[in-house]
Amino acid sequence: MERTGYSCPACKRETGDTNEVLAGGGYLACSKIGTHRWNDLEVFMNEGPKIEFKMQKQPAAPQSNHTSLNVSISVPLYNDLLAKYGDKVNAVVAGALKVIVEGEQIIISAEEVEELKRVLPEKPKNARHLAGLIYAIDQQRIEAKSIADAASESLKGYEGLQPTKVLVDLGANMEYARGRAAEEKQPVSLWLSINLKNALDSQWF
Repeated sequence: MERTGYSCPACKRETGDTNEVLAGGGYLACSKIGTHRWNDLEVFMNEGPKIEFKMQKQPAAPQSNHTSLNVSISVPLYNDLLAKYGDKVNAVVAGALKVIVEGEQIIISAEEVEELKRVLPEKPKNARHLAGLIYAIDQQRIEAKSIADAASESLKGYEGLQPTKVLVDLGANMEYARGRAAEEKQPVSLWLSINLKNALDSQWF
């Protein structure tokens, strides 16, 4: 006999008891009172039976090339998993196990994520986001190193000059100097030497 989940309508009418109806042998029968029996499902349903017994769900058929894994975990952890993932618990756990065996993995706790937040521009949302944040910081490091190396080379250039020579950075005035030198038909270096000497003699600065 198999459970149906229905309570016996005859017991309900006669005594108010809640007894489950079982099915088997081509009929329905009360699990307590054998005389409460129905050979016709329509007649039984016309008596207004109610489902008052919780039926256990049939286990899902195992997928091809899959097997079950029994893991012992604490009751609070199991309840937390159910609360967070519901009926997707098995899929989530299977996905986590797949990630673990695909190579060397790092599992970061919530506390460690907060620690990362203190040194990163923002809180990482997932592994891909964390990798992106680290890449951005590395690019900033490379750029800063490039600027520092260029400054170091410039400093070496200044330090290597003879005491009688100086390096002048004209910046935006370079084009003006070239134009004036061309007007006077002189090389730019010669024109600059003459005019800088005149500037020093005249105490322009």
